[in-house]
Amino acid sequence: MKKTTGIISHALSGIMLLIIFGCGRQVPMPAEEPRIGGKSDSTASQKTDEPVVLQTTKVEDSALPVSSVVQVGAESDKHVELSDVTDPSGLAHLFFGQIVAIGYGSNMAVDDGLKILLTGALADEIEGDITPEALRGAYKKATLLSIENGDAVWEGRTLPAVLITVDISTVNRIAGKYNHICMKLGGIRDVEFNFIRNPKYIFCDKNKMAADENISFWKRSVSFKTTSNY
Repeated sequence: MKKTTGIISHALSGIMLLIIFGCGRQVPMPAEEPRIGGKSDSTASQKTDEPVVLQTTKVEDSALPVSSVVQVGAESDKHVELSDVTDPSGLAHLFFGQIVAIGYGSNMAVDDGLKILLTGALADEIEGDITPEALRGAYKKATLLSIENGDAVWEGRTLPAVLITVDISTVNRIAGKYNHICMKLGGIRDVEFNFIRNPKYIFCDKNKMAADENISFWKRSVSFKTTSNY
């Protein structure tokens, strides 16, 4: 019940942000940019077959300072540097870049489902303060903990897929406290149709066992086969 309450709280906080600041609108991108769509499977976010236009600007080309985007795991015992890994699907860079963009309040287009979850979680870390300034202040940095590349099956086609784990460091300046949010993000890259299939976003800091079971179910549902781990 505690895990369910936490997820609902994260989602509701995020929804309030979208209502107040209008963050839920779709942003048109060039045709060559992939979009999220198909059978969406984002935990605590709306499931829809409607496509969501998605920004895939490379991390180093984004509007954020390069130092902000690539600060990966400076204070973590275990972390992965994006520059040191292979990313066949391109989704490890994409997902991590969106986490950073949301944390810094960037105008870079991101998936609405992920934005609802993460902004809601950040608001919870600062006791429900949903002002843009407070949300930016709550985000400290993102640490990429692991990347699992693989192949998955969608509509009979084998496509590149990925599952990453990200630790998001937060700070409550009023209370003088630090905390962490753990998220797992997965998806399938459909280059032919310019889509990201079956995206999966889940918190892994509330109930690790339930999160692991949820991810295992997602892997089975898309016939995920691991090709490399980092």
